[in-house]
Amino acid sequence: MQAIWQHLQDNSVDVEHLEVVGADGTNTNTGWKGGIIRKLEEKIGRPLQWVVCLLHFNELPFRALFEHIDGVSKSPNTFSSDIGKLLPDCEKLPVVKFESFPSCQLPSEVINPTQLSTDQAYLYKISEAVISGQCSSDLASMHLGNMCKSRWLTCANRILRLYISTDKPTKEIKILVKYILTVYSPLWFSIRFHSSIKDGSRHLFAAIQRSRYLPAKLRKVVDSSIQQNAFFALPENILLSMMTDERVEVRKLALDRLLAAREAETDTVNG
Repeated sequence: MQAIWQHLQDNSVDVEHLEVVGADGTNTNTGWKGGIIRKLEEKIGRPLQWVVCLLHFNELPFRALFEHIDGVSKSPNTFSSDIGKLLPDCEKLPVVKFESFPSCQLPSEVINPTQLSTDQAYLYKISEAVISGQCSSDLASMHLGNMCKSRWLTCANRILRLYISTDKPTKEIKILVKYILTVYSPLWFSIRFHSSIKDGSRHLFAAIQRSRYLPAKLRKVVDSSIQQNAFFALPENILLSMMTDERVEVRKLALDRLLAAREAETDTVNG
């Protein structure tokens, strides 16, 4: 916190006009009591609007589901559980005939590969392949990013690659594959190409809505993670999404709420 405050001072940032703060979702930043954002609010003496990375948010329920199903590895860089230990060499396996997921669908926006990293482009292509039930030889021979427990995009890629090379995938693998194709992958690309903070609450709602298919026990695991990281459910973020909604009645409702809040604040100040 001291280093951040010094940086603001060194760069002549007028904190009196600071309204919004952005960060990734690590607890170091977002902890309700000792997090950097909260410490910054205490230093300034007023609340700020929290804009917390949604790509990181999207990883957390997936991680929670994976660890619930496959267990938590004690190794800092590798997985040692039943599914996790198969991931490092999965791209060396031949592709077999696999069951498609035609009910799943990626965002309809045209994806420009030049806007994506290698891992991101692979996620889109392998998701399309599993959804359709068809995997090209070029895709099957592509090299995947190295395994790392902090890179859940790579983990998702490798789970899908493992699936298309498994004759009789277990129930656990199928659960993870369906979650990736129903929630993780579609939401990842929606966030990537609609990255404005005005869309944040809509992405959060999509995460909730898309994960409702899960059975109650697994939904509870995912919901717990969503609830702990639902910063775009804060009123100011919901109102921002409402103010930019395509429906006139929703925009009007948001405006009415803002005007009412300002009127109440004025009444409080005037005593």
